[in-house]
Amino acid sequence: MFPVLALAIFYGLLAQNTQGYASPQAIVNLGPEMLQRLISHRLDSQALVGRLQNLPLQSILQGGSGGLLGLGNLPVLGGLVDGLLGNILGVKIRNIELLRLDIRFDEVAKHIIVTVPADVEIEINLPLNLGRLLHVKLYLDIQVAVRILTDPVSGHVKLVVGNCHNNPGHLRITLLNKKGPLLQTVNNLLRAVTDILEKTVPHLLQKELCPLVNMLLEDVLNLLQGSSSSYVHGDMIQLRPSSTSLRNGVMQIGYEGTVRLPGGQNYIVPSGTAPLPHAPLGDAPMNMLLSDHLLSAMLRAFLTPRAINIHSPQEITAFSQQMAALSGFKGAIRALQVSYGAPVLALTVGRIEVKQNIDVKVYSGRHLFTVRATVTSLGAVSVAGGSLRLTLHLEGIDNLSLINSSVGNFDVQHLTSAISHLVSAFLLPHQNHLLAEGFPLPLVQQLGIDHLNAAPGQNTLLLFAPPLAS
Repeated sequence: MFPVLALAIFYGLLAQNTQGYASPQAIVNLGPEMLQRLISHRLDSQALVGRLQNLPLQSILQGGSGGLLGLGNLPVLGGLVDGLLGNILGVKIRNIELLRLDIRFDEVAKHIIVTVPADVEIEINLPLNLGRLLHVKLYLDIQVAVRILTDPVSGHVKLVVGNCHNNPGHLRITLLNKKGPLLQTVNNLLRAVTDILEKTVPHLLQKELCPLVNMLLEDVLNLLQGSSSSYVHGDMIQLRPSSTSLRNGVMQIGYEGTVRLPGGQNYIVPSGTAPLPHAPLGDAPMNMLLSDHLLSAMLRAFLTPRAINIHSPQEITAFSQQMAALSGFKGAIRALQVSYGAPVLALTVGRIEVKQNIDVKVYSGRHLFTVRATVTSLGAVSVAGGSLRLTLHLEGIDNLSLINSSVGNFDVQHLTSAISHLVSAFLLPHQNHLLAEGFPLPLVQQLGIDHLNAAPGQNTLLLFAPPLAS
């Protein structure tokens, strides 16, 4: 959780009227820690270990020095080493440990460097007169550069897996049983083993492991570059990646919003009144910025204008009692109807406000009158199952006016309490039920995040993840 001071800084940041070019409607900021988690969760450790266990190390070592060690000018010694290597009885991988992934951003080269480190302990079974067992540990890095490329024609940005290789500067070979008089007499054999491994293991790793690592990263990149969409009353609201960049140690993905109407037309959600600001991660492993225009489009798609008919005798009786207090009204009420228009959303610092005009129609055997009012609700944001949900809570109603009446004029202000009750008991529960479907947020479900905190700002909603558990 952010400290109070840090959150206050966020509020101030989001309240700024930032000047600049048109911005995306949504931005996701990912730190290296979150990318490491995303890749680790999809890392098939068993497949990598299986490939490592099947490396043909014995045949490589039995192939001899082959002149690689500079022993060719010492025929006797070179021949001895080759003979000893040829008599190796077996090579067994005793233990393989995949270490913590490392993610590094190269902002200048526009690369994301992904490193998969591993410890491999090898047991070499030598002839009995050489001490029988030789223990060797390899520490190695499989390294891949993910490049950020811009299509020169379309301008679209995409992530591409680059070359996979073993980092030669990080390959280390350690002899675990250096002690013993017999082993000390065959230093050249030990040097032969280590030199052959140093010259062959990188090529073997590149051949055997890189295809698996590349497939893993391709899968992750597809997630990062995937779209989020939801069908609401026949309309499809979609967030599609439009930009990717590295800045200030953060990977930033921008999204544009599109609403596809049932007839097939596409409506591109316009940018907000100001570009989305840059929100530093602070203690959070990721955060997300949503524009007011995008949230408005979502809200209007979920809450299309409609009418709610109320036939409950209890509610009608309660409303009739309110009306009975008005002088001159003696009619019987048999039905009520509450209809609402398109909601209007406003984001300010610390506040999500939704206004909507409603008409309350009152019927006997015929239409009696219609009262119009403006309902103001406060929105509460929650994120569950990777989807954003907005819940409305009544703040108040105002601007009551009598639109038409067959029972004469009366002071509609006396109906404030009765109409507030209808809004609280029928309108908002109905709308919150529709909003409970939620809208899928980019990457949230894929990242395995159960909860996001919300910080409303000026024309912007900031969502941020709590620090990851160590």
